Formats: sequence, structure tokens, C-alpha cells
Amino acid sequence: MNRIYSLRAGWIGLWLFFVCSAMAQVAPGLIKSQAVDMTRALLKKDNKTFLTYMHPAVIQAGGGSAKVMQMMDTMQNTMIKFGAKVKKITIGNPSAIVKEKSSWQCTLPQTTILEFMGNEIEATSTLIGISEDQGKHWYFIDTSVYQEKQLKKIMPSISPTLVIPKMSPPKVRPMNQAIQ
Repeated sequence: MNRIYSLRAGWIGLWLFFVCSAMAQVAPGLIKSQAVDMTRALLKKDNKTFLTYMHPAVIQAGGGSAKVMQMMDTMQNTMIKFGAKVKKITIGNPSAIVKEKSSWQCTLPQTTILEFMGNEIEATSTLIGISEDQGKHWYFIDTSVYQEKQLKKIMPSISPTLVIPKMSPPKVRPMNQAIQ
């Protein structure tokens, strides 16, 4: 009888190990997929979809959904007026997930290429990914937009163990030359 219980416990333990391993492997792909979806929305000027990836605390700090949408429209119109264009956004792989109270957090490298006044500008920054529902939906905060002090004020729940690399200066080159 004890042997049967030992076998069952062993199989249950093995099954739990594989389920947890599968969940750990799925999360990074899901995080990156949602971050890419957010960038697609930005490139298509689909502010409604983009807003679904903004953390509610960031939206609240910006004055609410309507005001944030209005600011996004204004920013996009200003870019158009001055001939600036986001050409490409590349998202890297997420860091290990850090659990902070009820949220999951990670970072993702982001490279943005802008076209402006006959130049390409390559800016590398970091996104903070936050999930409040155990990894099903992720919100993203761009650390190039929200500096550390401002970020801590808006999002005091950001884990102190989350490693956010310092931003490097943007690389600028004429449109017909490769970025070094």
C-alpha cells in the first residue's frame, strides 16, 4: 500500500515539475509577444490598443485614459509636423521574472530607430514588464520616458531587485550610412 502511495506521489511530483517547467518557458515568449504587439500598435498609431499595455498607475498619473490618448495624438501630430518617424522598434528577450508582492516584473531591452532630418537615430532603452495576473497580461513602462525618480513615485511597487540598465546615448548617422 505504501508503495502505491509512493508511486502516486512520485508521478504527481514529476507531473508538477513538468507543468511548472512548461509555465516558466511559456512566460518569456508571452511577455515578448505582448511587448511586440504594443510596439506594432505604436507604429500603426493604434492608441487604443497601445493604451491596453500601459499600466493603470501610469494612465492615472497621466490624467486618465482620455487625457493620455490626447497627449499621444498631440505627440504623433508633432512628429509628423517636424518630419520625424519611428521606423522600427525591436524588442529583446525578457529578463528573469521577479515576484514582488502580487505582481510579476521583468525587463526587456528595446531598440528604437527614428528617422529625423535626414538622419537615423538609434536609441536603446529598457521596458519594465509588469503583470498583475500571474503572467497572463503584461503592462510595459519605457524607462526612457519615465526616469527613475518619477517611476518610483508613480510605481512604488517596482521591485528594488529589478535590474534596470542605464540608458546609453543615442547613435546618430546620416540615412545612407550604417550605424556603428
